[in-house]
Amino acid sequence: DGPSGPRLADEDTLAGPLVAAIDVTDDKSRAHVVIAGYRADGRPQIEHRASRVGTHWVEGYLSSPEVERRLTCVTGQERGAPVSAVLADLRASDDFT
Repeated sequence: DGPSGPRLADEDTLAGPLVAAIDVTDDKSRAHVVIAGYRADGRPQIEHRASRVGTHWVEGYLSSPEVERRLTCVTGQERGAPVSAVLADLRASDDFT
């Protein structure tokens, strides 16, 4: 185990492009980020990457070099869900590409 939890074996890590899905609790007190992609052996894999208080941290997390350079898409429920505001903020951000 490393400082942030167990480390995945190299063959179990995601290789190549990534897709992120975001969700936010109904009271907007917590946000969650899940990353999906393919392992080097071609098998699809989904990883729960982060759950934190509030939503202010999501853009910075997705903009981190280890995530953003491989990110091809960010998604979440667009209509009527608490996450829709976060997705709108990401689309409007000059810092998030």
